[in-house]
Amino acid sequence: MNKLILVFLVVLLNAQTLFCAEIQIYKPNSSLIANHGHVEVFTITTVGELTRYYLESNNIPHIAGEHGVNSIYNTPVGLETYEIISDYHMKVYGWCFAVDGLLGSTLMSQAIFDPQKNETISWYYGYAEYFKGEWIGYCLY
Repeated sequence: MNKLILVFLVVLLNAQTLFCAEIQIYKPNSSLIANHGHVEVFTITTVGELTRYYLESNNIPHIAGEHGVNSIYNTPVGLETYEIISDYHMKVYGWCFAVDGLLGSTLMSQAIFDPQKNETISWYYGYAEYFKGEWIGYCLY
């Protein structure tokens, strides 16, 4: 009987707790959600790792690297993301993330995601705005 209790305790101590991370992707230039789902998470990870795994495992067309997402659902990349308004004013479009509604202030590879907090990662298509020599806004929509 003592061996059975010991085996049970060893298994219990080595068991990993499973959490679910919620991810939602908004349609470009819209407040409508294009895709919503969950990813099973066993430990603290990054927003980048979770996002890339979610996009790949759900066969969502995307271009993403370690530090950011360039395209989801075939959104423009490169020079096609620039909107030149005048000689001193432009907007540059791209994908931004928020965790529980708070805009990411770091690269997705540096944004720590703790699954025990039950947070939601949201991706939306926004823009950075440049006006008269200064970047005046980031991840606006």
